[in-house]
Amino acid sequence: MDSASIVDAVKHRRYNRRYCGRIARIGGEFLDNNPN
Repeated sequence: MDSASIVDAVKHRRYNRRYCGRIARIGGEFLDNNPN
């Protein structure tokens, strides 16, 4: 999974069950909690 795939996963809230999906989910939650 490259960085563009992670960005798309965060934008569309589609996380796969692989390790990178977990990273994207955690990053997306962080961005939701810290909008700046």
